[in-house]
Amino acid sequence: MIIGGIQDENTYFADYHAIGNQAPIVDISQDWTLLSASENVTHTTLKVTRVFNTCDNEDISINNDTTKIIWAIGDTDKILQHRKRGAASVNILDGPATEWNATDSDSWHINVKTKLPSKDTVYWCTAHKSPPFDVKRHVVGFRVV
Repeated sequence: MIIGGIQDENTYFADYHAIGNQAPIVDISQDWTLLSASENVTHTTLKVTRVFNTCDNEDISINNDTTKIIWAIGDTDKILQHRKRGAASVNILDGPATEWNATDSDSWHINVKTKLPSKDTVYWCTAHKSPPFDVKRHVVGFRVV
């Protein structure tokens, strides 16, 4: 894990790890490099780099698999307790998302007539064939009416 920020116009940054539910521990091997840091009223941005495999048991290799990222934000620059935290599953090696243009995509309609039970919650599983394609495609959206 990395912890960093800007305090009194000075940057702080280090490579850490954690063992269970306890305060982070500074890694003996500092494998991350801070390239830049900036801060405004609402955001602190850190640009960092690291080799894919550090051969450090306290680091996780970066590869083409999905990696769960956890993050935390504190009210101050003291690393005591976070105010907000979360997680996301990402592929770190994926490039930035591009704008999606719906006019560049194929669309098709599937009409299904079925009578659903009159319950508040209904779980309904069904499968439908798409038109045949010569290359792999991904569904980027659907609408149920």
